[in-house]
Amino acid sequence: MRYDVIIIGHNFATLAAAAFLAQQGQRVGMFTLGEPLDGKENVVRMVDANKRRYRFTIPAEPIGALGEGELFTRYLNHLGMDGKLPVLEQTDAYIIRADGRMIRREHGFEGLRLTLIRHYPQSKAAIDRFFEAMRAHYEDYVHQRTLRLLGKPHTLNTLMSHFGPVDLDTALKRYFDEPALRAEFGSMFTVAGLPLKNIRAVDYFTHWFAVMGTRSYFMQLTHEELIKRMMAGQTVDV
Repeated sequence: MRYDVIIIGHNFATLAAAAFLAQQGQRVGMFTLGEPLDGKENVVRMVDANKRRYRFTIPAEPIGALGEGELFTRYLNHLGMDGKLPVLEQTDAYIIRADGRMIRREHGFEGLRLTLIRHYPQSKAAIDRFFEAMRAHYEDYVHQRTLRLLGKPHTLNTLMSHFGPVDLDTALKRYFDEPALRAEFGSMFTVAGLPLKNIRAVDYFTHWFAVMGTRSYFMQLTHEELIKRMMAGQTVDV
């Protein structure tokens, strides 16, 4: 079997990409890795440096950018799927600091800005300047991705031209002098435990735009139900 496009994965993003490409007349082959999502809860257990044990119960499939006008919502509009997928919005996260203290951190640009100001009031001006810049980068990022979605001419987004190949620690030093404040960005779940110097700033903020920069959601469907809804009326080999 010959395909125009091969997609590897089993989550919402890969199904959305497969359905969109199929609508454009591409012959799509989709292959899965690991265990498919089952719509049930997952349990994550962790042990910190002081041998304290934590147990986190979370739904199976976290996704982002489903707010009004955001990227996945635009994809779903093109697929005729807007409002047809049951999701649970996650408005905040709980972070366990090195001293064992647990704090609540809100998702979304405004929520995270207020959380950082609450804990670092002396850096309010720098925090405001950072989030103003991030909002501008985010708007351009969504604009360029939308042009790509519509098959129109597009350019590199300003995030890539501004940060280039620099690491996250170097990028954050442009805004924040306080090491503890910069370290807050290392507590995101996708990079937790990694030195900021080992993280590429563009990759970090691109992911942040998709999840932390907007809102986080959990899918409330089984794998089979998700495939059925996403592939309705499409010609996709799974």
